[in-house]
Amino acid sequence: MLFIFIELILLIVVAFLTFYLISLLYSFLQGSPYVGTKKKNTEIICQELLKIKEKYKIKRFVDLGSGDGRLVLEVSKKLNIPSLGFEINPYLYFLSILKARFTSSKAKFILGSYIKFKPRELDLIYLYHLPWLLNKIINFLKMKKTKNLFVLSHEFKVKDKAFRLIAIIDTRPYKTYLYQV
Repeated sequence: MLFIFIELILLIVVAFLTFYLISLLYSFLQGSPYVGTKKKNTEIICQELLKIKEKYKIKRFVDLGSGDGRLVLEVSKKLNIPSLGFEINPYLYFLSILKARFTSSKAKFILGSYIKFKPRELDLIYLYHLPWLLNKIINFLKMKKTKNLFVLSHEFKVKDKAFRLIAIIDTRPYKTYLYQV
């Protein structure tokens, strides 16, 4: 009986690890390997976003590739604005949902691609993607022709001239760039 119980536990652990590894591989192959924003950088970004929110009248925060949801949850709490996270990795999506429930956050999460996203005026969109995917998302946002859209790009600069650089946030060892469309 004990042997069957141990086998069952091992089977559950192996199934969980397999699901976890496959979900990480899937997001990596989609161009979004999971790299969580450090807690210190999350705090720095939130401090800067408070200033940006007031100056530009930001109405909503959207993270396209929200990972485990830490930045979406923190922004929702500190800035008191609607916050939305899109995540393609099912494991990280469910982790985000759990965190939101345990913290009584009003943040919302969507399992799926940024293609489901409909930008609105005065949205602030956070991106932390490899350059080739960043460019693809930037082109997607341009096609939507949303006015007064703000984009925060962590580590990688947006090269499109339609996106005007308005601030640089020092989140060592990298920078986070704020653009307005």
